[in-house]
Amino acid sequence: VLGHVPAVVYMKDTEGRYLFINRRFEELFQAGNDAMAGKTDHALFPAALAESFRANDKRVLEARRPIEFEEIVDRNGAPLIYESLKFPLLDADGIPHAVCGVSSDVTLQRKNEEEMRLLRLSIWHADRVERTGAITSSLAHELNQPLAAILSNAQAGLRFLDREPPEANELHAILEDIVRDDKRASAVITGLRAMLKRQDTHRERIDLGRSVDEVVKLMHSEFLTRGVEIHCDLAADCRVRADKAQIQQVMLNLAMNAIEAMAEQPAGTRHLWLSVAAATEGKVKAAVRDAGVGIPPELLGKVFDGFFTTKSQGLGIGLAVCRSILESHGGRIWAENNEDRGATFYLTLPLAREVGGAGPKSA
Repeated sequence: VLGHVPAVVYMKDTEGRYLFINRRFEELFQAGNDAMAGKTDHALFPAALAESFRANDKRVLEARRPIEFEEIVDRNGAPLIYESLKFPLLDADGIPHAVCGVSSDVTLQRKNEEEMRLLRLSIWHADRVERTGAITSSLAHELNQPLAAILSNAQAGLRFLDREPPEANELHAILEDIVRDDKRASAVITGLRAMLKRQDTHRERIDLGRSVDEVVKLMHSEFLTRGVEIHCDLAADCRVRADKAQIQQVMLNLAMNAIEAMAEQPAGTRHLWLSVAAATEGKVKAAVRDAGVGIPPELLGKVFDGFFTTKSQGLGIGLAVCRSILESHGGRIWAENNEDRGATFYLTLPLAREVGGAGPKSA
């Protein structure tokens, strides 16, 4: 049976000397059972790799219980990744006298997982670009305002400099206005770059309410252009450990969906509510509620499925990516129809714990 098992199977004594290897081991490492008897990993592998295998074996012998490891072996210049389950053999007194291992090659599985991760990252990035591109004209408007104010103040400052003597107080006020408007333009650009930036996830403690407020400010002109009245109830100090750009992308996506759901509603009836509050069981709950047409009941369970969409031009990846992001953060997302009209999307995230293992910070 062991000779036909596709995994690598072996047994060593407590000093690391081989007692048995199966056929798969022999085929992979060109080592016969008789030839390996009494030898250690140093006979087959580089010293550093052999020592790492020995360290894992010792952990199993000391723990006297099975332990799983991920071990990487170089074969003909190509790394092979193995999931190894190692367990001790115990005598009648419970003393270990050997360690056994069953190692399965998961190289192809890990490669596929990495390709899927990169594909998800590419889809998420494409969706961010699409969503952010939908509000570029509004962003241009947001930038034009502080830039125009900076130009106007600079021109006024030059005129004051021409006076004899120059009016220091007026110049000081003008320079303060320029600094304020410059920071405002910089904030818009920084927010946009963070959402468009393609990079590995970086998680930190963030204030969820403040992060949502930044999205609202970024979309300010979009709300004005679409005739949407925004209502915010964002509790302070609801801190979560998350990738800020990813969470803001989720909120941007949900807000854009809500705006599109209200596009056909009469002017003056397009309302969007955003809320963040501490929930029970150490979680933060956010909600995006619209006054649109709602979601057909039979589709409520499908809206987060990949490539499912009700839009004629939609790809059906936005909400699926939102769910993926939330679940990777230990949270969840779901949708419900409102009693009057429209729909609400809810999401929860775990409250960030204080350094040192303390409980969640009170909101």
